[in-house]
Order: sequence, then structure tokens, then C-alpha cells
Amino acid sequence: MNADDVRFVATSATIGDKDNGVLQKYLAGIDIYRVTVIGGKRAIPDLPKNITQNYSASSLPDLQAISDDKTRYYALATHPTSLSLREQFTCDGTPKTLTQLSDTLNTSEQDTLAWLAVKRTATDNMAGHD
Repeated sequence: MNADDVRFVATSATIGDKDNGVLQKYLAGIDIYRVTVIGGKRAIPDLPKNITQNYSASSLPDLQAISDDKTRYYALATHPTSLSLREQFTCDGTPKTLTQLSDTLNTSEQDTLAWLAVKRTATDNMAGHD
């Protein structure tokens, strides 16, 4: 197979920039006029409003112990550490290292990984919020 046989290429949204010509050449290795790069923009959902229970004083083990994904989601939506971690992923689009995240949270790398794990499993399973 050679580059002229390639019809579709899919890749991560984390590579590329406003100069898609370089990206086009890199991805296909063929004439850039035969390649179309389809860009997108990350959509960051708003956090729910009107949360009645405040979990801001809860410890990470307390949050990890919440078995219901939706309850855990709402607990994390009010927790300062969780909100700080979310901000690191949504503020400027610049990837962060584990060390950078840990420094921002003032936690060990192990605890930062635990925060990421607990956040990964929390969902409200709703299309929108109030």
C-alpha cells in the first residue's frame, strides 16, 4: 500500500493547529490538495446549578465511597479540589503533566491519579442541566 491508496485518516484532536498544511502533509504524505482536515472545537459542558447538598468538606475516600455515579457527579461538582482539577483541563487547552496537576492541587501524584479516577467514573447521565 502506498500513500496514494489512503482514503481516510482519523487522528486525535490534540495534534494540529491553525496551520493545517503541515498537518495535512504529515498525515497523508501526499499532495496537500488531496487532503482535507476537518477541525473542531471542544465543547465543555456547564456544571449543574442548584445543587442542594454541599460536599466541599468531603475527603477523597468519602467521595470514592459514593457508589451511585450521579451522586458522585454532584458531589464532585461542588468540591474545591475537583473544581480545581477540572479547571486545569478546561482553562487554556494546554496539556498538563501529572506533576503540573499535582503541584496545582498540592497533592501527591498518587492522590492526583486517584482524583482523576474518581472523576472519570462520575456522570449525571443527563443531556442538560437547570
